[in-house]
Amino acid sequence: MPSSPGEGQEERQQAIPGEEWEDASPAQKIKWLLGPEGSKWGWVVYRTCYKPELDAPWEMLQRIIVVNCKDEVGDDPEVLDKMDWRFVSDPTTLDGADRDI
Repeated sequence: MPSSPGEGQEERQQAIPGEEWEDASPAQKIKWLLGPEGSKWGWVVYRTCYKPELDAPWEMLQRIIVVNCKDEVGDDPEVLDKMDWRFVSDPTTLDGADRDI
């Protein structure tokens, strides 16, 4: 079993012929990458600017990301139930942060 995310994916990817991978739907690719253990998948999105006028756009961005992702992967419950987005908003530590933190 892989000890970290992404570990072991190269072996699984090599087992699928290139054309089959190219023809697979986004949901099929995600299920295949998750493997039989079916761990959670998603991304962490950090807010690093906390101007008051950006509060509403931040809320909208979160909705857009989740809705667009669901639209892209379809209605496959095996994929949707494991989708785990993390939106981090902590002005005390992240306001003005750059990529190197």
